[in-house]
Amino acid sequence: MMVKRYRVTLTDEERERLEGLTRRGTASVRMVRRAQTLLLAAEEERDEDIATALRIGVATVERT
Repeated sequence: MMVKRYRVTLTDEERERLEGLTRRGTASVRMVRRAQTLLLAAEEERDEDIATALRIGVATVERT
């Protein structure tokens, strides 16, 4: 298991904006996936768990 190098901390405003992107249905799939990744990372989920939940590669999670 790798140790997380970076911690994601979101303000309430940032969290609301990201949650809005995931609900609206007007953003690109790529942007929605990134928003979901950041929201899960802010909840201190492990990169491997985020990748599994979103069906993306761990490298994608690490780059986001």
